[in-house]
Amino acid sequence: MANPLKGQIEFDLAGKSYKARLTIESIVGIEQSLSMSLLKVAQKMSEGDVSITHIINILHPALRGGGNDLSMQQVMVLVDNAGIIEATTAVSQILGQTLNPKGESQDTKKSET
Repeated sequence: MANPLKGQIEFDLAGKSYKARLTIESIVGIEQSLSMSLLKVAQKMSEGDVSITHIINILHPALRGGGNDLSMQQVMVLVDNAGIIEATTAVSQILGQTLNPKGESQDTKKSET
């Protein structure tokens, strides 16, 4: 079972359950490899502007952070087997947990102030 207090999530991809987690180090690596902030990536995804490069470059370190010893090539095969929609959904869940770990909506935050 994933530990949300550590920023872990659990999701299914290509018929198998995986844990994932983005660490600060992996976030820095993603931002450097994609030449944009994680927030910008999430914004682009919400607009439907995402590439397979984005998916792979986020999924690989997230899966490794969740304790899965997968190479970049293995993640590419996993995405190929799962399909782009399923892989994109998994990355959206990972980004959602990373950027909003408590699951609070903006409306909830505003009503508390």
